[in-house]
Amino acid sequence: MSQIKLQAASYHTPDKRLQETQHRLFAALRKAFEAKQSFNTITVSALCKSAQIARQTFYRHYANLGEIIRLNMAWIINSFLQQTDQKNDSTRFAPHLMVNLMEENRTSLAMIFWAHEEQNVTQYLVNDMRRVNAIYTTNNSEDAFTIELYARMVMSFAQLMIEQPGLDQATLIELYQKLMPTPETIFHQE
Repeated sequence: MSQIKLQAASYHTPDKRLQETQHRLFAALRKAFEAKQSFNTITVSALCKSAQIARQTFYRHYANLGEIIRLNMAWIINSFLQQTDQKNDSTRFAPHLMVNLMEENRTSLAMIFWAHEEQNVTQYLVNDMRRVNAIYTTNNSEDAFTIELYARMVMSFAQLMIEQPGLDQATLIELYQKLMPTPETIFHQE
């Protein structure tokens, strides 16, 4: 019996103006991060001025500065899901894809911790993992516990990777494979 591969990523294109606003605001935040400015000292007015965005535009789309980082991570996570959707054996490729994603987005990940957004991003991961898991199974209390633990492990792995920049990609993939269970082994036990 063949299994139909269901897509886990959300395939929709955000509004181009919102994308441009997000890009400009994130670039301005990244500039502040790279200048080692404390996240807590950044004001919406200063960020909007740097991004050349009206404050009204900011407040039309965001409640606070942390949402800029969370939205950026949502796009990165969706990109990962799109890449796994394209693989026939995503379990085998997941460690490589995940480490590549973390390497390519090292600064974005570091900004999560700089902005103290790790709990919010972890919750986003949890929600997205629940959504993806619901495609394949039903979410019960054991799955909810496992998903939250797995999301926290991913965030901890990312944080340690940032703190240990001397590890090469092959070593990181090896460590990821040793330490992180694949979602398939967690949720698709037969």
